[in-house]
Amino acid sequence: MKNISTFLLFLLAFGLTTYAQDLRFGVKGGLSINSFSLTNLSDGGTRLGIQLGLVSEISLENAGLSEYFALQPEVLFATKGAKYTANEIEIKERLSYVDVPILFKLKPLEAISLYAGPQVSFMTKGKYKYDAGDNTVYDNRDAFKAVDYGVAAGIGVQLATLFLDLRYNLGLRNVMGDRLINTVALEQHKARNRSFQLSVGYFFMER
Repeated sequence: MKNISTFLLFLLAFGLTTYAQDLRFGVKGGLSINSFSLTNLSDGGTRLGIQLGLVSEISLENAGLSEYFALQPEVLFATKGAKYTANEIEIKERLSYVDVPILFKLKPLEAISLYAGPQVSFMTKGKYKYDAGDNTVYDNRDAFKAVDYGVAAGIGVQLATLFLDLRYNLGLRNVMGDRLINTVALEQHKARNRSFQLSVGYFFMER
């Protein structure tokens, strides 16, 4: 599933690039506030994270749409996670992903853009920690789902080649895998990724 999802996302981006009149590439990075949307769990807390990666902007004017529309594919490394309580045990989770959003962008003003679109995320690392007497950190990707998917939406402000981006990511898949916490199974619990991201970026190439 991971390889198929990656192939389809990049095939879509490549196909639309063929019809694009303007194409720009850049880099972006910033901070995020991450949490879980929880089912059968309580006392959810947030974790600070980062995101860093590549961004492109493809004009859709040659595809028959208005000059105010564009496509923005990205590839980002992002750290996420949360804190919560299960069966009176506090658990802290640290997750790392490669996020691949493909965002449809509307530019109502020259410097302002609104965007939304789907996102697929591939886990690169998963850790969880709870106090079992020795406060052990469990480094176990199998305790989490390897692929997450959801939607992203936000607003951007652009000044020449520099831009500022405020975004909300809404995960739609339960990322909790099967595991035991002090012999208590968590199969019935659900956790979905949520994050607010603030990024700054720079477009360094245009054609």
